[in-house]
Formats: sequence, C-alpha cells, structure tokens
Amino acid sequence: MDHKIIPTLLSIGFLVFCLYLVFQSPIGQLNAMCAPVTHVGSVFSATARMADGPESAKAMTKRFDSYFHGCRLWFWNVLYEEKYRELKESGGPK
Repeated sequence: MDHKIIPTLLSIGFLVFCLYLVFQSPIGQLNAMCAPVTHVGSVFSATARMADGPESAKAMTKRFDSYFHGCRLWFWNVLYEEKYRELKESGGPK
C-alpha cells in the first residue's frame, strides 16, 4: 500500500474545509473554525458519562462550552476586532 495516501487524504480534507470557510458568513466562519472544540467536548463528555455518570458529563460539557466561547472570541479578536474598532470610531456604518 502506498504510504502517501493518508497525508493526501488529510490534505484534501483540509482544502475542503478551507473552501467551506470561504463560503460561510462571518459568524459561520467562527462557528466552523471552533467546531472541533465542540466535537472533542462531546467525546470527553461521553467518556465522563460512562466513567462517572451524568453529573461528570454535565461538568465536562460546561467546561467545553466555555472553551468554545473562548475559541470564538480568540478568532474574532484576530479577524474582526480591528475592523470593528475602526467602524466604531468612524461613527458606525453610513
């Protein structure tokens, strides 16, 4: 078997994800970029539910929800904060 198939598939997946981001609204882009945080949180919550019960799963879900919010805030600061400040200083949209 060719050993280059896995990097090729990962590269194709990454390109599809980037194209998906291009055609999203700004809020959709933030949500899509941080979606892996939600998916990892779901896996950890399910594992916690199996190991310790529903209370542990709720605590894990709450923690990963805050990570998702932090992720969105970080990307917003990187991508949109400067434009927002310029718009706010100019008195809003005209």
